[in-house]
Amino acid sequence: MAVKTKVISTRVPIGVYNDFRALSKVKKVSMSKLITDGITGNAGLHPSTSIDNQTAEKLFSIAGGCTSGILTYKVVKGALEERKPEWTPTKIELAAGAAAVAVAMLVGFGISKLINALSD
Repeated sequence: MAVKTKVISTRVPIGVYNDFRALSKVKKVSMSKLITDGITGNAGLHPSTSIDNQTAEKLFSIAGGCTSGILTYKVVKGALEERKPEWTPTKIELAAGAAAVAVAMLVGFGISKLINALSD
């Protein structure tokens, strides 16, 4: 009979290893079983909670704003480094950071308004 599973191997920080080892002792299962159950969703490690719509809206807005801000920062920083070689690294960082914050706030606010409009 053919084995229908594969091995996943990874290195983790010692603290993560110790946490998993301690949890496996508490649950009286092997670390392999604990990790397998966690990956497949059978572990019950996380309490099942539901998120109300208002909280979900805020999370989506924050995530969208942050993602947009990070992308803006990287693009603006790269463009300024290429097109403004006379600028100091500090000036480039400040300009890219300011653009990132502005875009993050606008996108986050926009997503929030869009979700509110769709839910009404």
